Amino acid sequence: MSNVIVKLGQTLYDIALQCYGCPEGVFFLMEDNVLGVDSEVTEGQELTIRDLIPDINGNNLRVVNQLLFMEVKPNSNYIPVEADFEALDFENFDFNAL
Repeated sequence: MSNVIVKLGQTLYDIALQCYGCPEGVFFLMEDNVLGVDSEVTEGQELTIRDLIPDINGNNLRVVNQLLFMEVKPNSNYIPVEADFEALDFENFDFNAL
């Protein structure tokens, strides 16, 4: 077993996606950490995760590897208190180039 530290704004489902590559991984987190489906996790909380990631749906292992490669940590509850929209230059931005 390994550990993962919860980041600000992460939910149990975010950690499941990050560590197991799919929402079904929440059941492993609940079992290994004695949590319920409605349990909330907090920033800095340490959760136990399995060293071997099971193949849950034929795609989840690729999702975990892609998130690791891109250094992405799913985070569905983090909203910055103040966004600095003034720093963005929308006046000279070419939206057609997207």
